[in-house]
Amino acid sequence: MFRTKKITLTPQKYFGIAMKYRLVSAWWTYVVLAFSLCLSLYFKKIWIGVLGSTLVFLYFGFFALQFFGVRFMEQGKIMFAPTSYEFGVDLFTGMISSKEGYKIKWSQVKKIVSYKNYDLLVLSLGHFIYLPYNAFTSDHHISFVRQFFKKEKK
Repeated sequence: MFRTKKITLTPQKYFGIAMKYRLVSAWWTYVVLAFSLCLSLYFKKIWIGVLGSTLVFLYFGFFALQFFGVRFMEQGKIMFAPTSYEFGVDLFTGMISSKEGYKIKWSQVKKIVSYKNYDLLVLSLGHFIYLPYNAFTSDHHISFVRQFFKKEKK
């Protein structure tokens, strides 16, 4: 069992990370866009390409509004509070203060996405745990987090 340093996720950082994750995970929208543009060229009808582009734009616009609106909701305030995490074998705990916290079982984590400077523990589409590498006291702790997740998913 080990603990991280306090991590603060700003609303701007949350929006950027959430949109980046959504843009990558919604790969099928690019297929729809390419297909509509190909159909537009084949049938020489520009409205098909415009319709496909508009639908993809509206899809990502919807999620951008959702991610932007989280900062104004009362339920979203906990995501932006300075939090330290304590990792165990069965679950991990987010500690906001010595008296306030929340527990998350490893089975609730859908996947871990690694980026250059941080890992994301994805719980749902817009709900994730942001873990920058500088919050860990050693590189060994980062590998422990990934091993706990892999054991749970087997």
